[in-house]
Amino acid sequence: MNRYIQDRWGDSLKHGFVVVPSELFKQQRKLQLDCNELVVVMNLLTFWHSNDEPPILSLRALEERMGLGTRSIQRLIKSLETKGLISVEKGVGERRVNLQLIADKLAQQTKTGQSD
Repeated sequence: MNRYIQDRWGDSLKHGFVVVPSELFKQQRKLQLDCNELVVVMNLLTFWHSNDEPPILSLRALEERMGLGTRSIQRLIKSLETKGLISVEKGVGERRVNLQLIADKLAQQTKTGQSD
């Protein structure tokens, strides 16, 4: 790990970290992400461990981390789906979240010069 990152964050990195492109924050308005939706996306990124397997959606984890109720989290997830930034794939006993949609959209906006 980069020493600069280790020096800055110290022991808080022991349980892992998530890479979030700065462009996600710069493009927040263009992606029409409100603050809570952005926090949901960042939390979902913590579950995304493999490109081959979308993360399992854990409403309970999001509720605990964000301090919101189930219905609020469900509305935020639905809003992200409606905006075409994620999709939720329902399986037997679990739901997986496709985050590649937001990654692709962000990459496309950056590539076409729609970046701030």
